[in-house]
Amino acid sequence: MPILTASNLALLFGEVEIFAGVDLQIDERDRIGIVGPNGAGKTSLIRILAGELEANAGTITWQRGVRIGYVPQTPNQAPDGTVHDEVMQAFTRLRQVEDELASSALDIQVAEGTARRDAERRYDALLREFEALGGYEYEHRMERVLDGVGLPEETRATPAADASGGERTRAALARALLSDPDFLILDEPTNYLDFHGLDWLEDFLSGFTGGFMVVYTTATSSTRWRTAYWKSTTASSSPSPATSPSTASSRKSSSDASSSSTSDSRSTSSAKSRLSADTRPDSGREKRVGAQLASNALSASTNHKPTTQSTSEASAHSVPARLERGSRTAIIGSNGIGKTTLIKTLLGETPPITGRASLGHNVEPGYYSQGSIDLPQRSSVMDALIDARNLRIPEARNYLARFLFRGDDVFKSTSALSGGERSRLALARLLITEPNMLILDEPTTH
Repeated sequence: MPILTASNLALLFGEVEIFAGVDLQIDERDRIGIVGPNGAGKTSLIRILAGELEANAGTITWQRGVRIGYVPQTPNQAPDGTVHDEVMQAFTRLRQVEDELASSALDIQVAEGTARRDAERRYDALLREFEALGGYEYEHRMERVLDGVGLPEETRATPAADASGGERTRAALARALLSDPDFLILDEPTNYLDFHGLDWLEDFLSGFTGGFMVVYTTATSSTRWRTAYWKSTTASSSPSPATSPSTASSRKSSSDASSSSTSDSRSTSSAKSRLSADTRPDSGREKRVGAQLASNALSASTNHKPTTQSTSEASAHSVPARLERGSRTAIIGSNGIGKTTLIKTLLGETPPITGRASLGHNVEPGYYSQGSIDLPQRSSVMDALIDARNLRIPEARNYLARFLFRGDDVFKSTSALSGGERSRLALARLLITEPNMLILDEPTTH
């Protein structure tokens, strides 16, 4: 039975057609992956399906009463409260019922006669709703999901406004998974997950009884639980038919579709093997945080070892480090151990509890921050680059082409860029300033 039907969808940004003539149907328990390069319109399509963006043409009909869990590629504006409070929004109605139960129990104690019987009936109704919403186990469920997505106890107490983009995206993912949706829409949910988180998400979705749609940039991102995918290969492409029962078509598309059966191999396994084969440091050259690294670029006094703190717990303890000019260093670790906090401390953005860090003489750092891409608003791609460094137009076009902005792409508005395109433009703006020390915090996220 279809839970969603869409007909003749079209989207334009200015005069640029993103897609047109899209017809699709999604049935209950469909598992769909949308695959395509950055800028192909994947995020725009699911934002339309989720009600976050209005199409220029076409109609969308969701089955009445269907609960949608949507996790955007980049987090929305930070709400008040902590990361934990953001996740708890998944239980808004349940906590309301919990409060009403407590109030109703007090009413029973003080009421008499008919009023007491009414209070008892109301209490019974609230108790049944509380049980149906999973009231006796929701805290345990939340702990399990938060651990799975990589939000440790100390991170949950962080004010949402101070949390990194990755932490807030993982909080949004946890909130969506805990809200008991009938259908999940996840826009590149693996961006901020480590290997443990990837394994956990695959296990969760494998056992999920509802349907879901997941956006990827490559078809190999996951094959374990996907049953069909739509592939879009150009910016004007639209989803094309996947395997039955879901269908989608477009008059204007250079796309194909494939179906995949359940596979026992995990994408994380192949990713780990590629890491092992291609990117591991040479034996003897790998160095760990906490050991002497190798300093004119950055130094930390070994007499006053820097210790950083996130909320009430220290994120990194006693980290002596010296980085020489020309050195290439990787900081590797699971989510929540303090990698980003360490970088910010070394750059002076977060004060250490003890110790000190300093940059060498004439060092000009260029910092690419995880999940925080600051681009000029209401500006074209080319103007955004020229804003970072004054260039002639031919020079700007040639430089942008190195970051895959070619042809009319340079005239796109920054507000219309996908997450991947925004990341590439931010990296171009950073590199054009020619810093002599680069600090890149998970630059491959998008």
